[in-house]
Amino acid sequence: MNELFTASKARLKLIRSNSGENINWILLPGGPGFDSSYFLSFSVDLTIPGNIWHCDLPGNGSNILTENDYNFSHWRQALLDVVKSLANVILVAHSFGAIFTLTVPELETELMGLVLICAATKSWNQTTNKIAEQRSLPVLDKSKHQYLSEISDAAYKRFSLSAGDYFFTPQDATLGRDILKQTAMTHAPFEWAISELFVDYDAQWIPDNIPTLFIGAENDFVTPFCVLQNDSRLRQAHIELELIAGASHFPWIQKKQQVMNCLKKFSEKFQRQTDRRSDQTKWVDWVAELQAIAQNGLTFSRNVFDTQRYQQLQTIAAKIAASQSEQSFDNIQQLFSLDTDYATPKICVRAAVFKDNKILLVQERDDELWSLPGGWADINCTPTEAIIKEVMEESGFKVTVKQLIALHDKRKHQYPTQLPHCYIALFLCELVGGSALPSIETQAIDFFSYQKLPPLSHHRVNHSHIELCFLANAKSLEKTLVD
Repeated sequence: MNELFTASKARLKLIRSNSGENINWILLPGGPGFDSSYFLSFSVDLTIPGNIWHCDLPGNGSNILTENDYNFSHWRQALLDVVKSLANVILVAHSFGAIFTLTVPELETELMGLVLICAATKSWNQTTNKIAEQRSLPVLDKSKHQYLSEISDAAYKRFSLSAGDYFFTPQDATLGRDILKQTAMTHAPFEWAISELFVDYDAQWIPDNIPTLFIGAENDFVTPFCVLQNDSRLRQAHIELELIAGASHFPWIQKKQQVMNCLKKFSEKFQRQTDRRSDQTKWVDWVAELQAIAQNGLTFSRNVFDTQRYQQLQTIAAKIAASQSEQSFDNIQQLFSLDTDYATPKICVRAAVFKDNKILLVQERDDELWSLPGGWADINCTPTEAIIKEVMEESGFKVTVKQLIALHDKRKHQYPTQLPHCYIALFLCELVGGSALPSIETQAIDFFSYQKLPPLSHHRVNHSHIELCFLANAKSLEKTLVD
């Protein structure tokens, strides 16, 4: 598993990458103070499209802080930093994580979607106490007193384990308690929450626009589902409530498949959104196909009348492209004329070069934005020769090629609409010499941490591919990615 840290010292662990949509699912744990590792029995089997991440905010679980006076109210900014650090984020928050998420209204504009598991939107104490009395659940006064007499991480874990009858049903109690025994817990976030967050709790925001899914459990005696059912603010078309029958406060322990099915169904919303976005830019695919037909016809036709027809077809394709883009008709015609012979996708090569876990970027002169060094692969160059040449010309550094990270069709990886049809080849390279030297194409060269990337030249490289480069450098990719 690869780890990334944000500027706020929040930790992200990549658990698995699934093919399909370019979505980052971030799992935020409860407690507060429970390490995100308690998700593992669920997340390692989660096959929804995209990347699955665990998040631990600073001082949570095993993400230990060095300072003793950390103000946990900074968690709100830390969570925002986490969400902003990745593209296309769907936040999946559980228990306290879900309750806390609803105190950060700024998330509304940063998230693609939101899933809240065993959440509460307003104070749940009276409902929980009533259910505890009805079901004769054990009173926790003694355990609470023992915790207050010591107040330590170990005491907090003992107190949490004593609440097992609230967390689990008899069917999942043994496995659930075993998972919690193996989960790192920190008491400081709990102390902050009970003094500042839980008092007269009421959600500070309810999503207005983003698709939102609340997953509840029939036998959740910590945050009962009826609290959500009785909240009129949740009766909106973009908000769904799903109740998992027979499940407890950790619903995936006993009802894993049902929870997975909920997330799979929810993920289909974003597949449809992607399809709609794709429909809006299909003119690019059509223009590319028309141009390819025209180019192939001009290459192989020996009939003068057919040649004229193919030239007319190429002109029509250029007119369509000019009408739908900011490029002039003359520029597009010139672009089309550069390609001869049978039409194939062009190849763009980009290099991931690291020093002290920082990645080499170059500032382009034409838009003053930053990119991985690289460009079109030159004729009579092998892929390795092409990338070595590009890095030297654009940055002044000498490199050797270690591996091919990915060979991707840019149309499938959220690049701006562009012609011609292009494959991007990302190479992990090793720095072996040279020094920073601007060129006719680049005006600045520097190395950047993942947390402090400069504004990117998005038609050249995007955050998703920068992220892949960091993962490859950390040896967290099992194989070369294609398509």
